[in-house]
Amino acid sequence: MTTLEDRIADLQQQAGLLLDLPQQIADTAQQRINALGAAWEQRQAAMYARHYVHQQVGDDSADGTDDAPLRSIDEAIRRTPEGGICDVRLLADYHFAAPTPTGQRYVLVQSADTVRHQVTLERISEQLSAYAARYTGGLRMSRCGSVEYRGLTLVVPALDGTWPNYTLVNSYAGHAQCGHSGESMLAMVRLAYCDVVIPSAAFCPLIGRGGHAVALEAASLVATDQPLIGNLVGGAADPVGTDPTTLPWLITNLTQV
Repeated sequence: MTTLEDRIADLQQQAGLLLDLPQQIADTAQQRINALGAAWEQRQAAMYARHYVHQQVGDDSADGTDDAPLRSIDEAIRRTPEGGICDVRLLADYHFAAPTPTGQRYVLVQSADTVRHQVTLERISEQLSAYAARYTGGLRMSRCGSVEYRGLTLVVPALDGTWPNYTLVNSYAGHAQCGHSGESMLAMVRLAYCDVVIPSAAFCPLIGRGGHAVALEAASLVATDQPLIGNLVGGAADPVGTDPTTLPWLITNLTQV
């Protein structure tokens, strides 16, 4: 038989539980907030990836650190989530032997030290159905990808030998290429603190634009050979309306260069 004292004790116990309930709810909510914040910070950290690259002695199975660099920029891009920033630190000169798609990534290529390492491009030919074409290796922007070069020496290959017999495919040539994807119309190219080497007979422009729009920012470029006018961006060689002295500090939609 339940006594009055038992009932009072039971009510007191239930009242205590009710008084603790708001704190229990708050603790549970705070745990979930903390877990969500940790997951967000982890995701944010994963969207930025820094990789050191040494094309001569690196290894694409390495960690990508300063002491264990990768061999290729291709592998650095592959290890970066789409939508993220791929920060490539070059420890030596680099040669693009083939096109390297960026995917939906911001690819930043810069020197790991104070040396302006050279970045060069392979000259490539291909027999298409209508004509013999030429293009180069290099970073090919696709799916809204963007490219930035910082503190490097960008070398444009020469047009010599039998290469003039091939028709240049502008959108597939240069250090930053638009390709033919419609999504590449949102591409952005940034060139900062770079030496630019363009031979008198250039194989291609520095940036291959083709028929797609490119947002370009150029800051503190040094043209060590030819002027940038007419050699900077494919399909935009008309200098009318642009002061040549402004080109080293250029922000333009490339209507005129």
